[in-house]
Amino acid sequence: MAEPDKLEAVLWLTFTLGGFIAALFIPVIIVINNLAPGIGALSSGTVSYDSMLGRLGPLARIFFLIVVVASIYHGMHRFKFILFDIGLLRFKTPIYVLVYAIIVVSALIAIYSLILIPNP
Repeated sequence: MAEPDKLEAVLWLTFTLGGFIAALFIPVIIVINNLAPGIGALSSGTVSYDSMLGRLGPLARIFFLIVVVASIYHGMHRFKFILFDIGLLRFKTPIYVLVYAIIVVSALIAIYSLILIPNP
């Protein structure tokens, strides 16, 4: 009996976690930032840039970093298997390298962007 690939299991776990985070938090972010002020549930000052970063500080940055990176990971992992399903399985290694390079570069850009955001 062949031993299960533990790395593949970890990648699927993080894929699932990325989808869960995206599905749970992106609608909440949209409601808080876009819909709630429009219908009068929150004042526009409550969800302003200065207010959010001033109150939450590093926590807000970490939260948005997790949401962005998890969503990108989930999407790229799904895209990888779409490429395999359309018949590009023979290019497995280049696709793996490309997909995970995009994930790493996107995560580094997100980290760099969050570091550059000035404090209010």
